[in-house]
Amino acid sequence: MKRKRVLVTGMGVFSAAGSGKEAYWTALRCGQSLISPIRRFDTAGYRTRIAATIDEGKVPVPYSKTDPNLWDLSASIALLSIREALEDAGWQEPPQDAAIVLGSAVAGIVSLDQQFENFYTRGGRFVMPYTVPRIMLNAPAALASIELGIRGPMYMLGTACSSSSQAIGLGCRLIACGLAQTCIAGGTESPVSPGHLQAWDRLRALSKDNETPWRACRPFSRNRSGLVLGEGAAALILEERESAIARGARSYGEIVGYASNSDAHQILQPSVESQEDCIRAALSDAGRSGALPDYICAHGTATIEGDRKETEAIKACFGSKASQIPISGTKSMTGHTLGASGALGLVSTFLAMRDDLLPPTAHLEEPDPECDLDYVPNTSRLGSISLALVNSFGFGGCNAVLVVSR
Repeated sequence: MKRKRVLVTGMGVFSAAGSGKEAYWTALRCGQSLISPIRRFDTAGYRTRIAATIDEGKVPVPYSKTDPNLWDLSASIALLSIREALEDAGWQEPPQDAAIVLGSAVAGIVSLDQQFENFYTRGGRFVMPYTVPRIMLNAPAALASIELGIRGPMYMLGTACSSSSQAIGLGCRLIACGLAQTCIAGGTESPVSPGHLQAWDRLRALSKDNETPWRACRPFSRNRSGLVLGEGAAALILEERESAIARGARSYGEIVGYASNSDAHQILQPSVESQEDCIRAALSDAGRSGALPDYICAHGTATIEGDRKETEAIKACFGSKASQIPISGTKSMTGHTLGASGALGLVSTFLAMRDDLLPPTAHLEEPDPECDLDYVPNTSRLGSISLALVNSFGFGGCNAVLVVSR
């Protein structure tokens, strides 16, 4: 059976830049950092006191059918991004048989942290009765399906930092093999809580550049000092091509390839070989083996080993031509949104394709000599994109690469 083709007909974002994909895109193309001191809780005594957080007071209430006590921030911003994406796609009401496939690494962690604090400081009877449905990993997808009245397949994937790329890839597979005509796919993350921040700090993975938060995340820089946590959600409407054309839908482009693999190596240290294999497999899935992409949205988290090994993997794939590919490290502005990062990267890639404008890797004043590719340093650049990659390489060796075209 011939594989059905998948178009992206709508996109939505809720990020530390605020509501909407255009606010997010404006920040990226202008090289604007969304990282700032944490205000949500007292960080006195913390070694890391910065993140790209969402102001909860400015998050609109997205629900009308469900109990407010069910909603963690990660679920709220997921539904807000989905509603924008549906409107962008021209759907007043989504098809009831649409699929929902979302990804997240730690959805509900803010609520979980709050309830642990209640338990240990005040006692068990102060734990919120709705804690379990509020913190279960599938809550964002389940609540969105209830609010929107969608009764198609519903999945919530958790593969660390590649979660939303895997979700989008699975959504494409559902359409490609005829199990769905429309799929809402993406990811969400709100990981900034006292306990979770401390856990990342104990891993020695976070930047401690608290005095200059706007430049704390510096992927591919010689003096990079670690990642910065970020919050956000992104949703994309995936549609079977013929169905989208028949209803007169506008398209941002096509997802033509996807691949996923596992390092089977080490839970925190990435594997160059597996990343290279994943990139090659994604291009093969797209029918473009050996093709040179016009652009890559890098995973680029600003960890020492992660950035170097991603660089090595790209060079291993494309050889001497790797230096011809413009590559953006957008986490330099958004922070690392963990499971949502792949979806956010895909949205920015389609917007870069739309505007013929490549977003920068911010704060790249002094590149690491071992990260010697074209990382679009500091300012946006004009550039036409016909074929692009979005890389997502997660802890545990969970890799995913998406291939998109006009």
